[in-house]
Amino acid sequence: MPIAFEIKQTFFPNPYTQRGSATKIGISPDGDTIAYGAGTNVIVRSVKNPSQGFVYYEHRRRVTVVRFSPNGHYMASGDNEGKLRVWALDNDEHTLKKEMICSGIDIRDLAWDSESKRIAMGGDGHGRMIRAFMWDTGSDLGEFTGHSRGVNSVDFRPCRPFRLVSSSDDMLVSFYQGPPFKFDHSDAHHKNFVHAVRYSPDGAYFVSVSGDKTIDLFEGKTGEFLRTISAANGHSKGLYGVGWEPDSKHIYTVSADCTVKYWNVESGECEATLPIGDGKSLEVNQLGLDCLGELRVSLSFNSDLNVIEQGATGYSTIVGHQGAVNTCSFSRNTGTVLTSGSDGRVIEWSAGRGRVIAHHKGNCNGAVESNGACVSIGWDDTVRFTDLVSLQETAAVKLDEQPMLLRAAGENVVVIAANHIYLFREQQLVDTLTLPQEARAGDMDECGLLVAVAVEKQRRECVEVYSLDTGKIQYLCDTANHELDYHRSRISVLRFSPDGAKIAVGDAGREIKVWEIGKPEPVITRKWMAHQSTVTTICWAPEGDRLVSGSVDGRIVVWNMSKPREINERPQIHPGGVFCVDWADNNVVYTCGDDACVREVQLVM
Repeated sequence: MPIAFEIKQTFFPNPYTQRGSATKIGISPDGDTIAYGAGTNVIVRSVKNPSQGFVYYEHRRRVTVVRFSPNGHYMASGDNEGKLRVWALDNDEHTLKKEMICSGIDIRDLAWDSESKRIAMGGDGHGRMIRAFMWDTGSDLGEFTGHSRGVNSVDFRPCRPFRLVSSSDDMLVSFYQGPPFKFDHSDAHHKNFVHAVRYSPDGAYFVSVSGDKTIDLFEGKTGEFLRTISAANGHSKGLYGVGWEPDSKHIYTVSADCTVKYWNVESGECEATLPIGDGKSLEVNQLGLDCLGELRVSLSFNSDLNVIEQGATGYSTIVGHQGAVNTCSFSRNTGTVLTSGSDGRVIEWSAGRGRVIAHHKGNCNGAVESNGACVSIGWDDTVRFTDLVSLQETAAVKLDEQPMLLRAAGENVVVIAANHIYLFREQQLVDTLTLPQEARAGDMDECGLLVAVAVEKQRRECVEVYSLDTGKIQYLCDTANHELDYHRSRISVLRFSPDGAKIAVGDAGREIKVWEIGKPEPVITRKWMAHQSTVTTICWAPEGDRLVSGSVDGRIVVWNMSKPREINERPQIHPGGVFCVDWADNNVVYTCGDDACVREVQLVM
């Protein structure tokens, strides 16, 4: 019977950030949805329900800015190779409406006019650093001069007569009249990079913010400089973003001093200061801010999205990974999912929201729950134990090599590296076994009594099984080594069945075989080769009757032990590759992959 795959929710990645560079966030006209770039993808998600949204996969280079049209029908997205795409929001196919190629330009900002007819683009590169055009025809709306270095921000006056302003790394704010637009004048009051410029909702003013810690106010129609807004309690480091309140009398600013400030434009007073996080660490430097209507969102250097309350009186945080998600593990004890990512973060997901549990220096390639603690491993060669209630790290064990795989069952925690198996109990290392050959993959059974590793012996791939019965790691037997049916490609993944009697093995040749421990022949004689590339992950359903596998080809496949010919697949669940799958119950699977997303998939018969 065919299986339908329904994505119930997605835990999305957060924006990619770069120290010293402002990051832009798009806000929908209804004030409920935000959009931003995450690698080569565009993330569009709800703020009230952060696990609801979608991913737009059509860019081939890093997406740098995303903007909603004021009428809410279209989206404009730009990347760091100068490709600008305008696509539909009113259908699930997100039909491409227009594509513009601005060769050699790293697009840094986009702006729509209030009529949803014109788009302005600013960036850095060898070509024109500012362009404005009719989006449906691509017709240029003027020639732009006035900057000698990369343009960081552009904005249209939201009412007629239209004006266009820009800010740049040349420390200038430039003003253009039109359309067709032509250069009018530049202002040189700033003494450092000017990171953002924004018009007030009524068009009466615009403001610019800079790395020199200052805010400059201008008249909206003429571009005349009015004054610098400053206060004794102003920012102590460079500013990276600014946004207006709907009343056009107050602004919000963010800075590398880790604060959001609320200003009265008329009096020049800073009426509120909101520290983010601990208010001092690099991780919570504020690198972006966008405001529209009643929604205000700032961005921390660690990629956290901060939803700011009116008047900067408080905030809530949306966390996520900032790169590929390596593993996902569902805990039946807590009912939550732990994920580990290339950004070093371990995140626990519950009810559609996440919280950061632990952090490794560099890539984190494993996280599981064990007796109320999170156990994680990373490329800092460390095994970390973190209490899931207090979030305090209770133990950290440094290994002599890079850990490859982590499993926990009962009282046992096993870490497999290329040359060793490490056994932990009660957060202490109790035994270490040196492997005779380099391990390629591994697993531990659900009872915590068996460990298996894939190795190469006499130029053949096979699986060695070890026992933990005595509290020590002891060799038990070989399996998956039949003279004719052995794996002819490098073994890439293996998993024990729930009863510990079988092992499913996947390889680089796209094939999956199921073996019974201690017996030479495979259990399934039919070739399971539905994937188009290396099998990266396998997991058994809790009842042991089905398996789900993932691959570099981006698809997941559900296999049936009692009906080996029955194959159900969901392609492109994670474009770029599926890295891990785990069952929550017999009908729900969690998946993660190269697109930095974690998905909850319902299997419907």
